[in-house]
Amino acid sequence: MFIERARGQLRSKLRKMEIETQTLGQRVLGRGLSTASATAWYARKGNSFRPIRWRTLASAVVQVCEWLDRRGIGAGDRLLSQLPNGCAWACLESACSLLGVIHIPLDPKTPIASLKAYLTWYEPKALLVGLDSLQIARSTLSLQECPNLWALEGFESSLSTLSKSHRPSSDVLLYVTEDDVDESRLVSWGRQEVDLDSPATILTTSGTSGKRKGVILSHRNLDCNAHAKLHAMPQYETDIRWNILPFAHAYARTCELTTWAISGSSMACASSLTDFWERMPDLKPTLINAVPYIYREGMRKLLELESTAEDRTLLEKRFRLLFGDRLRMIASGGAGLSKEVATFYRSMGWPIHQGYGLTEASPVVCSQRSHSIDFGPRIPSPITNASIGEDVGPPVTDVEVRIDDRGELWVRGPNVMLGYWRDPEATTQRIVDGWLRTQDRVERTASGHFRILGRGDDCIVLSNGRKVDPSPLEIRLLSSPWVEQCMMVGSGRDEIGILIVPTSLDSTTNRNVDGAIPTSTEEWKTHIREWLNDFEHFAIPKRIQILTRPWTLEAEELTAKGTIIRQNIQKGFQDTIEAMYG
Repeated sequence: MFIERARGQLRSKLRKMEIETQTLGQRVLGRGLSTASATAWYARKGNSFRPIRWRTLASAVVQVCEWLDRRGIGAGDRLLSQLPNGCAWACLESACSLLGVIHIPLDPKTPIASLKAYLTWYEPKALLVGLDSLQIARSTLSLQECPNLWALEGFESSLSTLSKSHRPSSDVLLYVTEDDVDESRLVSWGRQEVDLDSPATILTTSGTSGKRKGVILSHRNLDCNAHAKLHAMPQYETDIRWNILPFAHAYARTCELTTWAISGSSMACASSLTDFWERMPDLKPTLINAVPYIYREGMRKLLELESTAEDRTLLEKRFRLLFGDRLRMIASGGAGLSKEVATFYRSMGWPIHQGYGLTEASPVVCSQRSHSIDFGPRIPSPITNASIGEDVGPPVTDVEVRIDDRGELWVRGPNVMLGYWRDPEATTQRIVDGWLRTQDRVERTASGHFRILGRGDDCIVLSNGRKVDPSPLEIRLLSSPWVEQCMMVGSGRDEIGILIVPTSLDSTTNRNVDGAIPTSTEEWKTHIREWLNDFEHFAIPKRIQILTRPWTLEAEELTAKGTIIRQNIQKGFQDTIEAMYG
């Protein structure tokens, strides 16, 4: 009775919170006034973490607002950035939302050389990069291509290493200081009027077609979707989240950044996957969001440490040493979670709460529910749902869904994007009468949860969330004199694999063949890299299996016009694919 009453009070509180939709910046400044002395962020200082108060962080946001405002960056302007995750990123995003500036963040792994294409496509008024990238960007980009090029220095480092008297020219660099601004400035900036249905950000995604798209999301899209996620997985001011997912993607932008500001929890960012595992025991987080690949790596680490996995007591002890003893809730998204990984974590007492979404839906559509309540002592979430890890849960609050006669999922609600950047045709194809076509095939379970069956357009989704459209790569490889048929695989895996039916020697007599046919796996890898050298590195197959017979119409592996039937080949060669992945 006590637990049920607490849950009811929590749901009531969340419903009241939903009445007022706000921008990210308004929520951060509100925290700076209401929970001023509470910890908002844990900055890195060597191997330790230094707490940053909400008031300090809110003051930094005001400084960024005023810095942008002095340089003529205002409502409706587009600002392109490429910054690593951190407090500076959060301050910039918050400031842009208060000014009505459309923030277009790029993944920090995007090569500087690729910035020219993004500058041409988005035509931003200014570009903001990390301090370590400033000189490279200056030498790469001309003044005509980017008239306003600035660097936003990391907020964390400025707190401990910089003073006002040693700041470089403010025309180039912004150093956020620890000084608290006057409370009246926090109130004034928090009252800035911003159209909540105007664009807040444009997130770049390859989508399911492989074609790069800019997904335009509004302030309402992001805020409402974060509230819906908090309904499914309640979070509190006492929570500490350990971030590894890039804020430039929808999953972290909503489920990490916006939920952080709404719940008033604290955040720390890992600089790399190695740092994520090594520093986690020091931080002792309560919340983790990650993609399946990261959870699989964690499982491998634990099993490598303990060869006698039958000793459950020792294994569980090592789990707590790796993840910390305050871990309360873990969630997965971005790609399908394998049953093996889900079962392992569930056996440790920490079920992974899986969700489903897409950038065009801000991104959360479905989510498993967490029943953990913040009663003080940190204990694992009770395992009340045996389907955790096997489906993605029911739709989140305020999201309507329907399944068409092809088994494809459609979504409607305040989370549906405004549209694609400068692509009205693609927008009208994806949004019909207010319904967003997800292009994913699903089935509804008896409990009302959803199970994802696959991408509707054959897109391969790796375990780290990266998406690969196999068609362009397969078409390219079919131009090779040594490839008769091929099909890429790898959904839910770490790497792309490929099945190849090689050309028979007899059929190459009339071809202009240069060199000998590859005979070993390494020779095939070299051949494939040469033919696909202009594709993204993660899209190039790393696992290769050479088949001994061609696919045929009679075996229902080809259509009448000779195209491959992927599902049938996947099913017929499942053992071969499993062996290829070892």
